[in-house]
Amino acid sequence: MNGRFLNVANKGIIVMSRHAETRRLKRRVPLDVIHRIVSDFDVIEKYTDSYPLPAMLLFGLWDNTPLHIVAGFDIECEIVYIITVYIPDLEHFESDLRTRRSN
Repeated sequence: MNGRFLNVANKGIIVMSRHAETRRLKRRVPLDVIHRIVSDFDVIEKYTDSYPLPAMLLFGLWDNTPLHIVAGFDIECEIVYIITVYIPDLEHFESDLRTRRSN
């Protein structure tokens, strides 16, 4: 299954949700950074049972700033839906900014 996700990430269409686009613009994250992080495919968490599509929490760097992207993957239509974009914090993640804190 990971190969199919990777295939969509590298050649599929990327669609931003209104929420993700609002967050991206607020943080001034360039679209090419979003595309690079999605195609680099560094997965922190998998949400295989999420509805309506399986999703993943992706990690990437933007000008040395850690960035998280939650993306849903429509394998059949080859579309990646960006659900949200955010800068992780130490309140919710360990110092590696990849491991979620258990509260």
